[in-house]
Amino acid sequence: EIMAEDLGIITPDVVDLRERIGAPGMVVLQFGFDGNPKNPHLPHNHYENCFVYPGTHDNDTTNGWFEKQVAEGQRSSAFVEEYLGHADREDMAWTFIQASMASVARTAMFTMQDVLSLDNSARMNLPGTAEGNWAWRMAGDQDTLWDGLRLKRASDKLRSLTERYDR
Repeated sequence: EIMAEDLGIITPDVVDLRERIGAPGMVVLQFGFDGNPKNPHLPHNHYENCFVYPGTHDNDTTNGWFEKQVAEGQRSSAFVEEYLGHADREDMAWTFIQASMASVARTAMFTMQDVLSLDNSARMNLPGTAEGNWAWRMAGDQDTLWDGLRLKRASDKLRSLTERYDR
């Protein structure tokens, strides 16, 4: 099965083609909080035949994204908290993971950086730059007792959300 990476400026003919061939599309929660209630990336606009992501390998980590919104005084930070209601300012990654799991989207996908609640020091890729990308790894200095415990807690949280939302 293929998935349509239908991000960016999507015209009606692109949506029509994706629907005609039955390919699931993508929605990214970080793209949803521009204040437009019709934004397709907001959970109430999701559709079943799609993959939902808090963010992708080309985005800031979710915690890093939210920190930037707050630091820059973006209205979207207040909208995130108002819209999601249960937002954890200290760990927005798990707030977005929960929102993804609660979505009607058929599949929810997460980066390990979000699962581990990491900041932007763990960002994977910055499109348009030739150097410094794809450097973050799970192994090596991440393989400590603390990170093992953090991974166990994350695993327990994912299990709980999977059961709660019947995924």
